[in-house]
Amino acid sequence: MTRYGYWIALLILVAAPYTTGLRHEFVYDDHGSIVENPFLDDRDCLKKLLRFQTITDASVPDGRRPVVVLSYLLDRAVWGLRPAGFHATNLLLHLGVVLLLAALARRLQPELGPFPGFAAALLYGLHPVLTEAVQCPAFREDLLVTLFLLLSLLAATRARTAWLSVPALIAALASKESAAVTPILMLWMWFCFPATRLPRKLATTAAAVTATPVIVFAVLWLNSGPLQASSSEHAAMALAYPANLMTLPWLWLKQVLLLLVPHPLIVDHVIMSVTQFTDWRFLSGAAAVVACGVLAMALPRRAPWIAFGVGWMLISFVPVSNIVPLHNPFAERYVYLTAVGFCLLAARLLSLTPERETACGSAQPGAKTCIHRRALLLALICMTCTGLTVRRLADWADDSTLWSRTLLQEPRSARAHTWMGLGCKRAGDFDKALQHFMEADRLNPLEVSGLINIAVLHGQQGRFAEAEALLREAIRRRPDKPDAHWNLAVALDALGRKDEAMAEVQQTLRLDPRYPAAVTLMTQPAPESESNP
Repeated sequence: MTRYGYWIALLILVAAPYTTGLRHEFVYDDHGSIVENPFLDDRDCLKKLLRFQTITDASVPDGRRPVVVLSYLLDRAVWGLRPAGFHATNLLLHLGVVLLLAALARRLQPELGPFPGFAAALLYGLHPVLTEAVQCPAFREDLLVTLFLLLSLLAATRARTAWLSVPALIAALASKESAAVTPILMLWMWFCFPATRLPRKLATTAAAVTATPVIVFAVLWLNSGPLQASSSEHAAMALAYPANLMTLPWLWLKQVLLLLVPHPLIVDHVIMSVTQFTDWRFLSGAAAVVACGVLAMALPRRAPWIAFGVGWMLISFVPVSNIVPLHNPFAERYVYLTAVGFCLLAARLLSLTPERETACGSAQPGAKTCIHRRALLLALICMTCTGLTVRRLADWADDSTLWSRTLLQEPRSARAHTWMGLGCKRAGDFDKALQHFMEADRLNPLEVSGLINIAVLHGQQGRFAEAEALLREAIRRRPDKPDAHWNLAVALDALGRKDEAMAEVQQTLRLDPRYPAAVTLMTQPAPESESNP
């Protein structure tokens, strides 16, 4: 097969299963990030994005990631609000990542031939755990940061393209904060593969120059408000200190296990905190981290590809390790960047399979058609991954399917119960909606969306005093929740307490200056509301 034949075959094999998801609806965070995002209708939004003004504006959804928001604007300009267009863009970005991974792998050790790079890219493109990031446009930041990060590293392997490394890194940083590990990955690549290292003077300059935008963006991020759940406000699902550090090794092992055996694949992994050193999750996770660290440091000379893959997994895990507590301690989309190292490692191990050929048939009398064992093994693995990916993609067809499948595998998910309650409410099944909202509130009292929606149901039935009591309880638990203050304003207005209602509207706007219902209050009647988790 020619070199271009490899590229074409790679793209077709990876794209084929994802075409089944192009007709799916917007789901989950797509509603808030794309469909209901008021910033996308701002006349000055493009100017603010290009000037990076949104990075320090906490009121803009995904404002810290202007490249992501810019991609939504471009999609809306081309597709309007047709989900198929947004899904197609995500698929194209995923294919771009696959091509860059193949190119980088080929650059690492050209003497190994095309198989390791092709295998790494194919395994990555078809791995079922990556479907969350690829299928959901709201999680596009993981695709974009990986795309630009790989481009930055690829540019840093040759002197004539080294200049491109910095703008690619800036684009990566403007896509997601995890791009901050790019300079470390670049140094690790040069350490494991000296042939990719730039001339000494240029390498020193490149290392210093790439560190500069990371520092600049870090300052901007810190000036934009608290990082993730590190604020003093309540964080409903985050791991509080020191549980975040105690749980970190288990989260690492969970990522590795999910890459090895992609099951269960669910949109809401409920993580129970590790609080004791004797917990088997801490012990097994710590052993895995130490073993991988020792392996990475011991093999750069004898097995650089394996060392690079393991080191990549460890380095890329740091931003999602919950050292800074995340609102969602664990999500499958977090694995998108880590999976690059895993697939490089898996491809190299596959390429070490003995190349003895196995007869598999005859094309003509006296002629024998043979398949290399490693190619056959790769084909079997990819067929399995394709089947699992297609099956997982079906879960993302619509909100009802996504959250009902989530509850089947994770009944402890308060988020899933809230989303199911919203679906039942829209379908007119208020009793079932109430059951889901009550269960959501029981499972996670700090995630007050369920409680707010119970209050909304009471308000729709004219029981505004009961709604007020529930909303004040929600505010007591989560004073930072704009939905609670807005719905309290609606209840107070219905009770005739106009001044108190206006005070709650003002508090809503202090917490979220772009809250649509509060912004439009003076120009149109207050709409019915609800609270998405």
